[in-house]
Amino acid sequence: KRMAETNETATAAPSASSSSTASSSSTPPVSAAPDLPEEEVAVEGTFVPHGWDHEKFAKAKRKKGFGWETCWLYLRRPYLLVFKSEDLKQPPDVITISYDIVTSVQSGKKPTLTIQTSDTTFSFALKNAADTDTWNTSIKEIADANFSLEHEPVDILEDLRRFFKFTLCSYNIKYELGQMSGMMSKQRSANVAAMRKSRAEIIMLQETSPEWLNYFNRFSSILEDYPFSKFEEYNPPPGVSRPLAGGIACISKFPINLVQIIHSPVFWYPAMLCLIEVPSIGNVQILNVHLRPSVTMAAGQAIPVPSLSTKKDRLKEIEWYSLHLNPDLPTIICGDFNDTESSPCTSFASSQLKLNSAIFEAARLQDQKHSRPDYIFYKGLQCIESEVLHEGASDHEPLVASFCRTTSLEDDLAALP
Repeated sequence: KRMAETNETATAAPSASSSSTASSSSTPPVSAAPDLPEEEVAVEGTFVPHGWDHEKFAKAKRKKGFGWETCWLYLRRPYLLVFKSEDLKQPPDVITISYDIVTSVQSGKKPTLTIQTSDTTFSFALKNAADTDTWNTSIKEIADANFSLEHEPVDILEDLRRFFKFTLCSYNIKYELGQMSGMMSKQRSANVAAMRKSRAEIIMLQETSPEWLNYFNRFSSILEDYPFSKFEEYNPPPGVSRPLAGGIACISKFPINLVQIIHSPVFWYPAMLCLIEVPSIGNVQILNVHLRPSVTMAAGQAIPVPSLSTKKDRLKEIEWYSLHLNPDLPTIICGDFNDTESSPCTSFASSQLKLNSAIFEAARLQDQKHSRPDYIFYKGLQCIESEVLHEGASDHEPLVASFCRTTSLEDDLAALP
């Protein structure tokens, strides 16, 4: 199940004593998590030494000349994670929301939520009383749910590994829909809704166009949620007749450090290689491809031809594109391969490049086959969940996969506070 997620910008003061790590008591598993507001809210927080009330500690802080510091809070059942930096690269302090946790709310000019575990007291000052009550209620609901279940240990390492994840969506949005207006507005809106439903931090698109980009900018707010983007318009080489459905794009919530457009060795659609800085992982190289379709051009028209006659061209393309990859970086190759699972180009990705296929796994898990030739291959990462979304108005379906780093349990344990 997808884990509930809430994050808030916070400030935290250094503790005068006491450890800020989680309680060592075992925590029962949780079957459900409360819905929380997803927007960021400014919060202040501090670790209050055990045995001190909030006002006493606040006076001591003022006397010693130190105050609140910014931190970032994420509620991921059954933990409250406290980060010291917004990029989330440093391991968080972990508060385990066990069944015996005690919370309280103190009203006043700075509404404060106090969380008391078996060995430590934590205090967080939020912007207003409503936010304070919301967090207090949500934490209590998780604690109450724990109390009603059997006491079983929770694998905090695995849960934290799932927290340090990112989700990628690959979607061919259909060139023709971008060219239409009026009656096609619902279809374009359906594609945008499918992109939102993926809840992906990175979306790789195929068959984009200037008209699609204009639609995103003027009639949809989706690019506001993805501050980093690169759209590449397709123009056939001089003297070459091609369908114009070769536009390609990347939109991301994470910084895009490098974009390289790689032209097809058989004069079809280009690929886009992006180097994206993913929190807690670092640079991940993502190759977005749209391999040659099984068509030929005659009198300016695209005429379908047997797939077998174009398989060699698709193999040449994936071989050429792979030469531009850095073998030392986590890698994802995704997009429209225009071929089957056992084709030369997909076999090259798995056997020669040693890539795993996230979508093969999803198809087996869900006991269903997606009808279009789209794939997500990866290596240097751990795929923790994947699916085919039966959404949108394109003739392709969005593919979605979530990844995390592949560090060992020992490495994760050493990184914990």
